[in-house]
Amino acid sequence: MTITATTSPLGQAVARKRFDDAGRHLRQPDLSSVPTFLALFASNRAERSSPARVLLHELGRTCLTLRSLIIGLSLFTSAAQALETTRTAPETLKAYAVTLEKSAGSNQWQQLWKRSRESGAFIQQGNQPRFTVSQDKLPDMVRTTLGNATSVQAQATTQALYRYEFAGPIGSVANQSVKALCLLVDWRTLPSTSPTNDPGPMGSVSLLLAQPCT
Repeated sequence: MTITATTSPLGQAVARKRFDDAGRHLRQPDLSSVPTFLALFASNRAERSSPARVLLHELGRTCLTLRSLIIGLSLFTSAAQALETTRTAPETLKAYAVTLEKSAGSNQWQQLWKRSRESGAFIQQGNQPRFTVSQDKLPDMVRTTLGNATSVQAQATTQALYRYEFAGPIGSVANQSVKALCLLVDWRTLPSTSPTNDPGPMGSVSLLLAQPCT
């Protein structure tokens, strides 16, 4: 395809200045200034038909693509650095849980009760795992499970299932009385390098589900 320039001498001078400005952006790239880079191309119809305009337009698209790739790589790196429960010792997972039990916020607990209620854990009939103890006892029982788990099992790469067995029945599974409570926690937002006693990153950890278990 042949592109014919139709700009006036003044228009050519303006295009040349914009080309030089854009070149400086490319020699010293700053992806945060992509909008400024693209603003250099705002011009009248005659300038848009110039070869320089077409070239700069393509360069702008390249910068946007590069920015998207960098953001994608950043997200991938973050995911790769998340705590992998399947590669973490059970005692370490328990130590993290002790810190979480002490520092979890009200919103984290509210989301736990919401998901547990939606699973049918508070319905007093049916074959689904359901609690038979009064609901006012559950907050302390869940905290006990999190802070003093009898056992912990890694699940789904970043999740861990904490289990604590109480002295008496607390619920029913498939209409069979059970004494244990299981709490599912998702650690995907916790960096793998976090100290086990650091409460700082615990605010984004998800308390997924609490229910009686065998």
